[in-house]
Amino acid sequence: MIDWAKQPQTRSMAIAVTILVIAAILVRIPFLDSLTPDSRDFVKPWLDHLTANGLSALGAPLPSPVYGLQGNYTPPYYYLLWLVSPLNGIIPGIWLIKAITFLFEGFAAYLAFRLIEQRASRWVSLAGAAAVLLAPTVIANGAWWGQCDVIWASLILASFYATTKQRPLSAIVFFGVALAFKAQSIFFGPYLFLLFLRDEIKLWHFAAIPIVYAAAMAPAVALGRSWIEAFTIYAEQGAFFHKLSLNAPNLYYFMPSAFYEIGTKVGLILTAIACAGLAVFPRATKVELDPALRILAATMFVALAPFLLPKMHDRYFFAADLFSIILAFYAPRFWAVPVVFQISSIAAYVPQITKSLFGEEKPTTLPLAVMLATLTVIFLVSEYYRACTRKDRQLGEASHLYVTAALAILAAVLTWIVAAAARQVVSAKICPQGGPLGRAICDGEMPLNLSNASLSQWALFFAILAISYPIANLTVRYIRNQIWPHAKSMLPSKQSPMA
Repeated sequence: MIDWAKQPQTRSMAIAVTILVIAAILVRIPFLDSLTPDSRDFVKPWLDHLTANGLSALGAPLPSPVYGLQGNYTPPYYYLLWLVSPLNGIIPGIWLIKAITFLFEGFAAYLAFRLIEQRASRWVSLAGAAAVLLAPTVIANGAWWGQCDVIWASLILASFYATTKQRPLSAIVFFGVALAFKAQSIFFGPYLFLLFLRDEIKLWHFAAIPIVYAAAMAPAVALGRSWIEAFTIYAEQGAFFHKLSLNAPNLYYFMPSAFYEIGTKVGLILTAIACAGLAVFPRATKVELDPALRILAATMFVALAPFLLPKMHDRYFFAADLFSIILAFYAPRFWAVPVVFQISSIAAYVPQITKSLFGEEKPTTLPLAVMLATLTVIFLVSEYYRACTRKDRQLGEASHLYVTAALAILAAVLTWIVAAAARQVVSAKICPQGGPLGRAICDGEMPLNLSNASLSQWALFFAILAISYPIANLTVRYIRNQIWPHAKSMLPSKQSPMA
């Protein structure tokens, strides 16, 4: 038994953890009753069906009555819904759905704590766990949206944690379980391939993936589903939507639907070549994979894959959101990466948020999400490349350029949106008739969404961006040279264990 009186640090840590858990619950409570189209039309009917039909319902795809579709998730998620189904009616069903997500959010926070604890104090590690639990995208994805992306993301985070402990089989098993929940877990595959090339993971370890997947499907098969159906669910998912981007913040967002066939093929090939090529780099250059470079590589891959792959959804940078938080604690010069990822992901969520609130998607912020995600992926790849090819280079040396560019993009896009909104108000209320002023204000349109802009309007936007960049550069320089040294002098002089 712990003697709390004799262990003040343990007692303080317990109190801090309790406060964090309470805070995490409190910020989620306002969203518990939110019912988005996804949870209303899909997940809630699945839970109700399991409640009404019991265990036997797992032997067939679960129905989604609104669309006349069969559930296209893999059985493991349905197992979790079945486990909570006896409480459906006693506790609101949407609360039960979100409770599953909350448990895995706690698991992700625990993993963040353990990973950061390898590099820093327990208090710094607790701050990392808090950053995960209180991250806007984590709250929006689970508490508001009712999505379960944290399940697969936390499981690949567990796989990464296992690799840091030199437990390759455990890493592959966690990866296999993640794949059994969601195909998006494959984003982490290139990192495991990187370790395979370095002989840290053996070929026979990968045999565990189909075994784990089959074991996860076995209960549903025993209840009536066929093995063929269980192993082809992801193929059916991939064929469901015929869009290059489903509001994902990647370059396919700007690509017309007419290029769907060629875009899908080229995107798959490009992703495979890029990920395989980057995975080879550490072995080819014989660079030492220190802990910071490992988390940089993992973060890069889980961001690069959804950026290059077609048919991605708005939520598929969720793993990058989580990994980037841990990256910032391993290499503090990357502090802006999780911040920008949060902004980019929330900007990508806006269409779903507006659809839920107003019944209509308003994708105004999607171009901002795409630009910031593009910049961040380029930054991560370039830092990884430099770290592998220049052994004397410290991670994050170019972070000031990245921060400047991100700030300039944010300022330029917000300026465009404000100017477009103001122009709509002015042209509607005080639009002058005739003359040069009338033509400038009233003729044509200035769309809020840059994806609808003409070539001349894009030229105007880039002019705004060109003006924003030096202003952002001066701001960043002032913070680095004036504010940061003063703030740093106020910190304890003892060197941080993460330095």
